[in-house]
Amino acid sequence: MIFQKAFSSNNSSNNNNNNVPFCKGFYDITEFNSPVEIHTTRQTEYLSYHGKYDEIDPSLYPDGNKNLSDSLPVNISWNYQTPNNEKKIVNYNVVYGREPDLSDGYTIVTTSQSASMVNPYLGVNYFRIIANFSDGSKDQTDIHTFNVDETCPRNLAIDGMTNCRDLGGRVLEDGGKIKQGLIYRTCGNRYDYLTTPTNAGKIEMLQHLKFKTEINVSDGSFFNLKLPGTTVKNFKMDYGGNASHHFSRNAESIKNFFNLVADDNNYPIFCHCRIGTDRTGLCVILLYGLLGVPMNEIYQDYLFSNFGNIQDKRYIGIKAGHDNIKCYINYIYSLPGKTFKNKLYNALLSIGISSSTLDTIIANLIEGPLVKGNKTGQIVATAEKLTGNGVTITNDTSERNHPDYYFTLESDTKSVSYSFTSSREYKGLVIAYLGNKEHSDRKKIADAISCIFDSTSLIINDQTYAEAGMGNCKGRMNYNPVILGEIDISKGDHTITITGTNNTMNIGTICIFDVEEDLSIDHGQSFNQEERIDQAYSKKQKIDHTHSYQAQGPITNKYGKTVVTYLCDCSSKYITIDFLGGYSSLIGSLSDDAISGKLSNGTIVKYDIPAKADIAVELQFAVKMSNSSHNTQPIDTSKYTIKINGIPTPISIKNGSSYATIGLTTSFTFITFCKFDIENDTNIEIELVHNNDSYNLLFGEQVRLVYNSKLN
Repeated sequence: MIFQKAFSSNNSSNNNNNNVPFCKGFYDITEFNSPVEIHTTRQTEYLSYHGKYDEIDPSLYPDGNKNLSDSLPVNISWNYQTPNNEKKIVNYNVVYGREPDLSDGYTIVTTSQSASMVNPYLGVNYFRIIANFSDGSKDQTDIHTFNVDETCPRNLAIDGMTNCRDLGGRVLEDGGKIKQGLIYRTCGNRYDYLTTPTNAGKIEMLQHLKFKTEINVSDGSFFNLKLPGTTVKNFKMDYGGNASHHFSRNAESIKNFFNLVADDNNYPIFCHCRIGTDRTGLCVILLYGLLGVPMNEIYQDYLFSNFGNIQDKRYIGIKAGHDNIKCYINYIYSLPGKTFKNKLYNALLSIGISSSTLDTIIANLIEGPLVKGNKTGQIVATAEKLTGNGVTITNDTSERNHPDYYFTLESDTKSVSYSFTSSREYKGLVIAYLGNKEHSDRKKIADAISCIFDSTSLIINDQTYAEAGMGNCKGRMNYNPVILGEIDISKGDHTITITGTNNTMNIGTICIFDVEEDLSIDHGQSFNQEERIDQAYSKKQKIDHTHSYQAQGPITNKYGKTVVTYLCDCSSKYITIDFLGGYSSLIGSLSDDAISGKLSNGTIVKYDIPAKADIAVELQFAVKMSNSSHNTQPIDTSKYTIKINGIPTPISIKNGSSYATIGLTTSFTFITFCKFDIENDTNIEIELVHNNDSYNLLFGEQVRLVYNSKLN
């Protein structure tokens, strides 16, 4: 029988203890002559994959519907010869830890001559076995060692929990390594009533792993574990819609997360949301990126959550839908910097996190060489450093609604400015941390603000509020670092001024980054070719629509441009590409004036959809009748023309069918217009020419990719 309790170094394995005899009766102690594997066979197969994890076959990892995330224990056994027949053994203690003197040791109490050491560290571990006699005396072994294979992650077995692991142990691009035992990711409490730590689980978290600070980034305190003696911080993050919003809608919560991680008095920290996958994943991806974890390992760690009982399989890429982490990763890639970690450093600066905070996190969490290339003379002026002209600064004490300090620009008489001195000449990229509740695909950032550098007006990049990440999520204003444009900076004194209009816009920070610290610099061994392509294509482009409603999305069109979606699922005005359940849908909201009513005669709608495999495809359109009295009328299919890659494609709907027979109602109904196959790695251009028939049809477009299905 085995019991567990915390080890106290004050009554530990000190050889000078008078109750410890000089004679040791232990023999046949398990010897560890090679690294011990703590990963299961299924986990090892996944972690042994040699390709790109963002392209891995989903069949190579679990479906996320059962708990397969626990690590294996390290098992030991021994025999004992009692030194004196008069002595009686009460039990044994097995003390193990990563410090050579076992000052951090954790104790297992057992009455048998074997034990399982759970959740050891990657690399070298130390242990000692102690025999406890009924007269209070002890016998003990010397300190032994065993090595755990250092393949990450250090996944954890915590009774009652799932999807738990240490963020430490990973080797970084600049040669350092993340320290183990400081930052963990876990699931939350009572997610679908499946995850509640048992008493043994709580002992493991508190006494062995020594959890101290809980960060909950879910949408409610219901998921707090509230372990005794721990401090709980709730940094609520919004979730849903499209992953490209995850950064903009949660920028202030991200800031709170990093500020807390910077304080080493909070360690060990464990972070979770509901099941510890998506919002927790965002925090981990940003933290890993800052520290310099290679991108392929970031993808590996994200998908490892599928070994947990997360109830819904996660993917990377087009099949991931609103969970597609590449959306915000590609946004980071669009910023200046030699590598992803440098770009992320700049992104975090631009939302108002100080360089000293970021540098402290790097120093606290890395052993060995630290991150290189972060300091490139960035100009960062948070609201406290800006000079308000006709406007006063606002201080917001909430933890997530606004920056701590910001200005509201609501007329051309209100502006903010920042003066600085440059010691060199370079081309700078101007980024403003902007906030607005309106998620408009018509209003442009240039309609809300103007920018003057010295005496020269900056031509602000052509981008809508929606493209810039503005929006309103559950009453909270979105803030996002918005790229305004490039300026030429000479040596000497300069002033940059941003002025408002009657279109209100909040501003929290102005940054200027060196553009040449970007894609022209060779990335060496840090990134693979696809990541370089991602960087080059991550500038926002518009997909080809001839009507005014412009769809965005995380797709690559045939011209090699990545189209990124900036939408808010809390807004009624959106159109998104969503990949759920193995298909993609491009759905327009009827509440937006741009597509309410009938599409005009001769409207041409084009989409470029990437293909990664031999798959069957259905082209569908979400349509609805505006007047149910027309539902018995025949459909004139000659009014619709569909071309796939320029080739006319037969329409599946039988000419003369009524709207009722194809299932059309006054609610959105997906109607299959045609079916076709596509070849491997062939992009599809779908063109619909709609010449209105006489009935009031309302359209919301959808393209449905049917994976692994056979069409009749």
